[in-house]
Amino acid sequence: MLRWPVCLQSWRVQDAVAAMIRAPLFLACSVAMVFGQPAPGQESLAGIADEAVRSVPACAGLAVGVEQRSARIQRFYGEAGNRSRITADTEFEIGSITKTFTATLLADEDRRGTMHITDPLARFAPPGMRVPSFDGQQILLLHLADHTSGLPRGVPDFSPPLMPQAMWQFVSSYVLQRPPGAQFLYSNLGYGLLARAIARRESSTEDALFARIITGPLGMRDTAIALSPAQHARLAQGYRADGQPAAEGAPGFPALAGAGALHSTLNDMMRYLDFQLGRLDTPSTRRCRCCISRAMRMGRTAASASVGTAMSRRRD
Repeated sequence: MLRWPVCLQSWRVQDAVAAMIRAPLFLACSVAMVFGQPAPGQESLAGIADEAVRSVPACAGLAVGVEQRSARIQRFYGEAGNRSRITADTEFEIGSITKTFTATLLADEDRRGTMHITDPLARFAPPGMRVPSFDGQQILLLHLADHTSGLPRGVPDFSPPLMPQAMWQFVSSYVLQRPPGAQFLYSNLGYGLLARAIARRESSTEDALFARIITGPLGMRDTAIALSPAQHARLAQGYRADGQPAAEGAPGFPALAGAGALHSTLNDMMRYLDFQLGRLDTPSTRRCRCCISRAMRMGRTAASASVGTAMSRRRD
């Protein structure tokens, strides 16, 4: 069985690949032993990846990285859509994996005491902006991180691009239908607000904070929201469900950048995977490890017992 150790979902590779029809994306996986069977070697891992990709012939391009103990493979399929083949340095829009980075920023703030997971969001809202509550119960930062804020998935009926001011204005007028913390409801809006709250507290940007707290210490030089011209030249073309080329980014950016705006490469994601599995231990990574471990422990309310703050957990 192939698992995602660093992403929002814990999928079998066949399911994950099936969700990628006509979209160049990547997978970074570790392999769990099943029924006590020995771990597969590199040749077996390559066969597993090849078989999964063969089941989705419409996939335009894919980069797959798999690790199991000492075995490690990278496989590349199709084209990047920019007149080049997929490689370990092809840039991809990594979508909601960005949320694991945003949760780590919150964990770092909580560790340093500059923000706390039990702080109300209203404390970090722009002047004049109201944050809704339910019968006096406020939305806490933890509610945003574990998808129990009661806020909707996104901002409806806006004209892109969605700017932070418009996002806060929507929240100011929103009426909660349930108390915060009562029910899991996946919310990109919640993560956009969480990232903006942290950026406001630090007088910085999401991109700068990711670089200072996470990607810099981990040596992930090709992971960023804003790409350099050289990095952008390596960016894979995405596709819509109808097979037509998709515009770069999402209509909800830049307001929802903390929910899904990062780019990365398979090389960087394999490094992120190694870090998650405890295989990177240097002075520059130890603070980052503390933050990610803290983030994994934060979201343990009854309503979000399987979330672990941006990292879902599922047993098969």
